[in-house]
This record gives sequence, structure tokens and C-alpha cells, in this order.
Amino acid sequence: MPWFRCLVEGENFPLTRDGRPVLLGFFTTRWVEADSVGEAELSVVGLIRNDPAFTNMRKTGDATPMVYVRRIDPLSNIPDEAPGEGFTFFEMSAA
Repeated sequence: MPWFRCLVEGENFPLTRDGRPVLLGFFTTRWVEADSVGEAELSVVGLIRNDPAFTNMRKTGDATPMVYVRRIDPLSNIPDEAPGEGFTFFEMSAA
């Protein structure tokens, strides 16, 4: 089964920063093994949805948390140094 490197972006995730609630977005890269690009996309979204970092989140106000798979690259095999966790967060700008 082939491996895929997936770049994922999230928006409108209610988290606490410096003791106050904020809406954060994030970028992360995950590697998944799947039969196709479509299966890789479903798999990576499931990984993000079940990540412990988001366990206690609730929808706040009108903002709905969203996850977008921005890029999927097929790989011949998974690199030895491939991370499987972590996020780069950014504060969502006010409208």
C-alpha cells in the first residue's frame, strides 16, 4: 500500500491561549498509508479529528471548526524522520 504526505490546514478551532479563549487555525503534515488519494484524505481527516489536542473542543459562536487537506503527495515509502504529530497554530484574524 502506498504512503501519502498530507498538508492539512484547520480554521476556527476554539482553544485557550494565555488563559483566554481564542479561535486558532493550524497547519500540520501527516503521513498516511492508503490505497488512493481519496482514502488518504479521509484517513488524515480522521487522524486530526481524533487527535487528543482537540478532545474537549466545542463550537463557539458562529465559527465552525473546519479542516482542509491542502496537498497530498504520493510517496514510494515513508521517510525515517517523518513526524506524526504536532501543529503550527495561528490566531484567526477578526472579520
